Amino acid sequence: MKNTLLLAVFSLLSACAQTPGQKGIPYREALKKCEPVQTEGRTLFDGDCLVGAALPEFSAAGMNGKTFTNHDFKGKWYLLNFWFIECKPCIEELPDLTTLSKKWSSEKFEIIGICRNRKQRVAEFLKKTPLPYTILPNSEQLADEVFQNPFGYPTSYLIDENGIIADTYDALKEGNADYQNLVNRVEGRLGGN
Repeated sequence: MKNTLLLAVFSLLSACAQTPGQKGIPYREALKKCEPVQTEGRTLFDGDCLVGAALPEFSAAGMNGKTFTNHDFKGKWYLLNFWFIECKPCIEELPDLTTLSKKWSSEKFEIIGICRNRKQRVAEFLKKTPLPYTILPNSEQLADEVFQNPFGYPTSYLIDENGIIADTYDALKEGNADYQNLVNRVEGRLGGN
Protein backbone atom coordinates (compact mmCIF):
# COMPACT_ATOMS: atom_id res chain seq x y z
CA MET A 1 0.00 0.00 0.00
CA LYS A 2 2.80 2.39 0.96
CA ASN A 3 4.63 1.66 -2.33
CA THR A 4 1.45 2.25 -4.32
CA LEU A 5 0.90 5.59 -2.58
CA LEU A 6 4.53 6.65 -3.20
CA LEU A 7 4.23 5.63 -6.86
CA ALA A 8 1.01 7.64 -7.20
CA VAL A 9 2.59 10.74 -5.62
CA PHE A 10 5.70 10.41 -7.82
CA SER A 11 3.53 10.02 -10.94
CA LEU A 12 1.49 13.09 -10.00
CA LEU A 13 4.62 15.17 -9.38
CA SER A 14 6.14 14.02 -12.67
CA ALA A 15 3.00 14.95 -14.56
CA CYS A 16 2.93 18.41 -12.97
CA ALA A 17 6.63 19.16 -13.47
CA GLN A 18 7.43 21.57 -16.30
CA THR A 19 10.71 22.06 -17.99
CA PRO A 20 11.34 25.40 -19.71
CA GLY A 21 10.35 23.92 -23.09
CA GLN A 22 7.11 22.43 -21.79
CA LYS A 23 5.33 25.51 -20.45
CA GLY A 24 1.95 26.29 -21.93
CA ILE A 25 -0.69 24.09 -23.48
CA PRO A 26 0.69 21.70 -26.12
CA TYR A 27 0.15 23.36 -29.52
CA ARG A 28 -1.66 20.46 -31.18
CA GLU A 29 -3.95 20.09 -28.16
CA ALA A 30 -4.88 23.78 -28.37
CA LEU A 31 -5.37 23.53 -32.14
CA LYS A 32 -7.93 20.74 -31.67
CA LYS A 33 -10.06 23.14 -29.62
CA CYS A 34 -10.23 25.78 -32.37
CA GLU A 35 -13.80 26.40 -33.49
CA PRO A 36 -14.77 27.32 -37.06
CA VAL A 37 -16.05 30.86 -37.70
CA GLN A 38 -18.13 31.88 -40.72
CA THR A 39 -16.71 35.07 -42.25
CA GLU A 40 -17.73 36.58 -45.58
CA GLY A 41 -19.01 33.23 -46.82
CA ARG A 42 -15.83 31.38 -45.82
CA THR A 43 -15.13 29.05 -42.93
CA LEU A 44 -12.08 30.10 -40.96
CA PHE A 45 -10.91 29.45 -37.45
CA ASP A 46 -10.48 31.98 -34.67
CA GLY A 47 -6.82 31.96 -33.65
CA ASP A 48 -7.63 32.93 -30.05
CA CYS A 49 -7.82 29.21 -29.26
CA LEU A 50 -4.01 29.15 -29.49
CA VAL A 51 -3.38 31.83 -26.87
CA GLY A 52 -1.45 30.16 -24.05
CA ALA A 53 -0.17 27.33 -26.26
CA ALA A 54 3.51 26.46 -26.47
CA LEU A 55 4.93 27.05 -29.92
CA PRO A 56 5.66 23.74 -31.68
CA GLU A 57 9.26 22.80 -32.41
CA PHE A 58 10.32 24.09 -35.81
CA SER A 59 13.40 24.49 -37.96
CA ALA A 60 13.65 26.38 -41.27
CA ALA A 61 16.28 28.08 -43.39
CA GLY A 62 16.26 31.84 -43.90
CA MET A 63 17.03 33.68 -47.13
CA ASN A 64 20.77 33.57 -46.37
CA GLY A 65 20.68 29.79 -45.77
CA LYS A 66 21.03 30.07 -41.99
CA THR A 67 18.82 27.59 -40.16
CA PHE A 68 16.51 29.01 -37.50
CA THR A 69 14.63 27.12 -34.78
CA ASN A 70 12.15 28.33 -32.21
CA HIS A 71 15.00 28.08 -29.66
CA ASP A 72 16.88 30.88 -31.46
CA PHE A 73 14.24 33.33 -30.28
CA LYS A 74 14.00 32.30 -26.62
CA GLY A 75 14.23 35.22 -24.25
CA LYS A 76 12.65 37.73 -26.63
CA TRP A 77 9.19 38.53 -27.88
CA TYR A 78 8.63 37.96 -31.59
CA LEU A 79 5.90 38.00 -34.21
CA LEU A 80 5.54 35.02 -36.55
CA ASN A 81 3.84 36.33 -39.70
CA PHE A 82 2.43 33.71 -42.11
CA TRP A 83 2.16 35.05 -45.67
CA PHE A 84 2.70 34.44 -49.38
CA ILE A 85 3.36 36.75 -52.30
CA GLU A 86 0.08 36.13 -54.18
CA CYS A 87 -1.98 37.04 -51.09
CA LYS A 88 -3.16 40.64 -51.52
CA PRO A 89 -3.90 41.28 -47.80
CA CYS A 90 -0.47 39.80 -46.96
CA ILE A 91 1.27 42.27 -49.27
CA GLU A 92 -0.87 45.16 -48.02
CA GLU A 93 0.32 44.64 -44.44
CA LEU A 94 4.05 44.51 -45.31
CA PRO A 95 4.64 48.30 -45.17
CA ASP A 96 3.13 48.42 -41.67
CA LEU A 97 5.16 45.40 -40.53
CA THR A 98 8.27 47.05 -41.97
CA THR A 99 7.53 50.21 -39.96
CA LEU A 100 7.02 48.20 -36.77
CA SER A 101 10.17 46.15 -37.37
CA LYS A 102 12.27 49.29 -37.75
CA LYS A 103 10.61 50.93 -34.75
CA TRP A 104 10.99 47.90 -32.46
CA SER A 105 14.29 46.55 -33.75
CA SER A 106 16.02 45.39 -30.60
CA GLU A 107 17.43 42.46 -28.73
CA LYS A 108 13.99 41.99 -27.16
CA PHE A 109 11.70 41.85 -30.22
CA GLU A 110 11.82 40.50 -33.75
CA ILE A 111 9.47 39.83 -36.69
CA ILE A 112 9.84 36.52 -38.54
CA GLY A 113 8.09 36.12 -41.91
CA ILE A 114 7.05 32.56 -42.70
CA CYS A 115 6.57 32.68 -46.47
CA ARG A 116 5.03 29.83 -48.48
CA ASN A 117 6.79 30.82 -51.72
CA ARG A 118 9.98 29.28 -53.06
CA LYS A 119 13.26 30.98 -52.18
CA GLN A 120 13.96 32.20 -55.73
CA ARG A 121 10.50 33.79 -56.02
CA VAL A 122 10.94 35.43 -52.60
CA ALA A 123 14.40 36.75 -53.58
CA GLU A 124 12.88 38.38 -56.70
CA PHE A 125 10.09 39.88 -54.59
CA LEU A 126 12.53 41.22 -51.97
CA LYS A 127 14.53 43.06 -54.67
CA LYS A 128 11.42 45.18 -55.32
CA THR A 129 10.06 45.16 -51.76
CA PRO A 130 12.91 44.87 -49.24
CA LEU A 131 11.88 43.71 -45.78
CA PRO A 132 14.08 44.50 -42.74
CA TYR A 133 13.30 41.29 -40.88
CA THR A 134 14.01 37.56 -41.16
CA ILE A 135 12.12 35.73 -43.89
CA LEU A 136 11.83 31.93 -43.92
CA PRO A 137 11.00 30.98 -47.54
CA ASN A 138 9.89 27.55 -48.79
CA SER A 139 7.72 27.36 -45.68
CA GLU A 140 4.69 25.61 -47.12
CA GLN A 141 5.45 22.44 -45.16
CA LEU A 142 6.19 24.48 -42.02
CA ALA A 143 2.83 26.27 -42.26
CA ASP A 144 0.79 23.20 -43.22
CA GLU A 145 2.38 20.36 -41.23
CA VAL A 146 4.07 21.94 -38.21
CA PHE A 147 1.69 24.83 -37.53
CA GLN A 148 -1.30 23.30 -39.37
CA ASN A 149 -2.44 26.87 -40.05
CA PRO A 150 -6.24 26.80 -40.57
CA PHE A 151 -6.60 30.54 -39.99
CA GLY A 152 -6.14 31.89 -43.51
CA TYR A 153 -3.62 34.45 -44.67
CA PRO A 154 -2.17 36.63 -43.40
CA THR A 155 -2.01 35.34 -39.85
CA SER A 156 0.43 36.37 -37.14
CA TYR A 157 1.26 34.90 -33.74
CA LEU A 158 2.79 37.06 -31.01
CA ILE A 159 5.20 34.84 -29.08
CA ASP A 160 6.44 35.69 -25.59
CA GLU A 161 9.97 35.23 -24.26
CA ASN A 162 9.11 31.68 -23.10
CA GLY A 163 7.86 30.48 -26.49
CA ILE A 164 4.17 30.78 -25.58
CA ILE A 165 1.62 32.24 -27.99
CA ALA A 166 0.50 35.49 -26.34
CA ASP A 167 -1.93 36.58 -29.08
CA THR A 168 -2.96 35.96 -32.69
CA TYR A 169 -3.84 38.48 -35.39
CA ASP A 170 -5.37 38.70 -38.84
CA ALA A 171 -4.16 41.33 -41.31
CA LEU A 172 -2.10 43.92 -39.41
CA LYS A 173 -2.88 47.26 -41.03
CA GLU A 174 -2.32 50.53 -39.21
CA GLY A 175 -5.63 51.68 -37.79
CA ASN A 176 -7.31 48.28 -37.44
CA ALA A 177 -8.04 46.72 -34.05
CA ASP A 178 -5.50 43.88 -34.39
CA TYR A 179 -2.74 46.34 -35.30
CA GLN A 180 -3.50 48.56 -32.33
CA ASN A 181 -3.69 45.56 -30.01
CA LEU A 182 -0.26 44.38 -31.23
CA VAL A 183 1.24 47.87 -30.76
CA ASN A 184 -0.15 48.11 -27.22
CA ARG A 185 1.12 44.63 -26.26
CA VAL A 186 4.62 45.07 -27.67
CA GLU A 187 5.15 48.65 -26.51
CA GLY A 188 3.91 47.62 -23.07
CA ARG A 189 6.63 44.95 -23.05
CA LEU A 190 9.37 47.12 -24.54
CA GLY A 191 8.57 50.12 -22.35
CA GLY A 192 6.97 52.33 -25.01
CA ASN A 193 9.89 51.93 -27.39
